[in-house]
Amino acid sequence: MPIAIQKGIMLHRKIDSFTDAHPIVRQSKRRLHEQYGHFDGIIIDVFYDHFLAKNWNQFATTSLTQTEQDFLKLMDANLGLLPQSVKDILPYMKQQLWLSSYATKEGIQKVLNGINKRTKGKSKMDLAIADLELHYTKLEDDFNLFFADLRQYCKESIEEIFMDKTMYETERLLIRELKTSDINPFHEMHSNKNVMIYTDSGIKTYEEDVLNLTYCISCYSKKDNRFNIWAVVKKENNTFIGTVALIEYDKNNDEVGFRFLEKYWNNGYGFEVLIGLIEYAKQNNHKELFAEVYAKNIGSVTILKKAGFKYVSESICNRTNLVDCLFVIKL
Repeated sequence: MPIAIQKGIMLHRKIDSFTDAHPIVRQSKRRLHEQYGHFDGIIIDVFYDHFLAKNWNQFATTSLTQTEQDFLKLMDANLGLLPQSVKDILPYMKQQLWLSSYATKEGIQKVLNGINKRTKGKSKMDLAIADLELHYTKLEDDFNLFFADLRQYCKESIEEIFMDKTMYETERLLIRELKTSDINPFHEMHSNKNVMIYTDSGIKTYEEDVLNLTYCISCYSKKDNRFNIWAVVKKENNTFIGTVALIEYDKNNDEVGFRFLEKYWNNGYGFEVLIGLIEYAKQNNHKELFAEVYAKNIGSVTILKKAGFKYVSESICNRTNLVDCLFVIKL
């Protein structure tokens, strides 16, 4: 799946979480009859879609009709990327103009009827049009207040998700440049003695990590930069889980490294991110990659060997008096 679509899914999930937790949305749910139970969120979602469609010109410069046509053309142009379930309903979306139909109460009634049918009548959503009529003004006021917050949240989330510079991806992870908003998980990782036990630098203060993060970010713009420490984030929710490094080892080769917050250990992320880094290095014409790791760091040694790195030599680290092993992989 293309990265842009993965990021779009990520944004959609963030919007869902933001919506479900918003106090105004919860207030709207309380306006409904209790008979709908846990389907109340779906009903409010439909009602809010109605208010958005009805007042579309207040929020967009392109008409809802044109937006819908553009959307359907985009779907047709990307049929190969769509799941079969979406392909199956696409003809009905075109024929019945689903998006535009949300602007009318009649259209909303059809939507509610359809969802109720899919739940085999359990949702009783076909009755919810009465709730819309009864609380129409208050629900529309709720929507307007909520939508103002949502637009601001989307603006911030789009900047966070889509403005990131992604270096490479794996099945579950995106590897991107660090940014200043990473400071809290960045510091959580570096202030954990279990994470930092096999590093030369030891645990960090918050102030030290602010400086370290700032330095890492500043390196990206340097000419011929060979000091790259990147963020590792989960695709499913954009959560920062660690860092991966590609740093100058000698004139012609780079050294790799990886580090994760302790709560994300034992999930296979280290091996996954390293395999991705090896492929990234191949694509960027690296001939060899090196890794230095303390012999006592059994977890990292195991990951390196599993990824194809070969033992070269060992020495005693002057700063820690621990055995330091050198590994290499030829690409």
